Order: sequence, then structure tokens, then C-alpha cells
Amino acid sequence: MEDPSAPMPPRAAPAHTFRFWGIFIALCLLSFISALDVAIITTALPSITADIGGSKLYVWIANSFVLASSVFQPLFGQLANLFGRRKP
Repeated sequence: MEDPSAPMPPRAAPAHTFRFWGIFIALCLLSFISALDVAIITTALPSITADIGGSKLYVWIANSFVLASSVFQPLFGQLANLFGRRKP
């Protein structure tokens, strides 16, 4: 009979599976692309500001881009859930 007060042997940490690393890499890639989008808008901001009249409210151009992206991402995600993936 085992002693109930004896400490349990430590469990080995499960190795990360291929699925874990696939999801991790996809999330890293998505974070990079999101940051790249903002960097592109920031780089193009002087040209855009000059085209719309050089307003002092130019910061709202980048903010509107990020806001529009954030608003539509859940919608497109739900549409992807409804219609599923399409094989070409």
C-alpha cells in the first residue's frame, strides 16, 4: 500500500506539438503584418497629408486606418467561420 503523505513524482512537461508551433508562428506573423501596416501608413503619411490639404489633424489618418482594420477584422473572421475555407 502506498503512503498517502509521500510526495508525488514530478510530471514531465509535455513537449510542444507541431500544432502549437504552427499556431505560434501564425500569431507572430500576424503581429508582424499588423505592425508593418501601421509602418507603411506612417511612411506614406506626409504624401497623404499633402494630398488632402495639409491639415493639422493628420494623425487621424493613421488612426482611421487602424480603427477601420480593427472594426472589420471580427466581421471577416465570422464570415470565414460561416463560409469556411475554400480550396482553389
